[in-house]
Amino acid sequence: MALIDKLLSFYHISYQDYEELTKLVNLDNFNDGHELNNVNDAVSLIKESMKNKEKIVIYGDYDADGIMGTSILKKSFDYLSYHVGYYIPCRYIDGYGINEHMAKEFIAKGDKVGFLRMINESRISSTPICRPL
Repeated sequence: MALIDKLLSFYHISYQDYEELTKLVNLDNFNDGHELNNVNDAVSLIKESMKNKEKIVIYGDYDADGIMGTSILKKSFDYLSYHVGYYIPCRYIDGYGINEHMAKEFIAKGDKVGFLRMINESRISSTPICRPL
């Protein structure tokens, strides 16, 4: 059995799915992100926060995609000339993912958005993890 066959079998991926995952990306097949769950809610929240000139903090993750995602979001806000803060947590101190304690710390430092939502694994939580104090 070829290595590719073993890998596809191990990860339960069909050849068709493999071809889809590895095809070249161009402007005709680029996903604009609006297929993600609740992404429109997140966009509305960000637009409203920007309109009200509220402080926004990007809470990243200390892994390759978390750092890259945080960098891309930060650069996107820079492009829009909107200053945002960012935070890359230490997993040993802060744990994995944002938690109520960290959310309260951000709000105590002046974040005006009354709640924070998790963006993780291609979905956006519809449940706020921290309500206004």
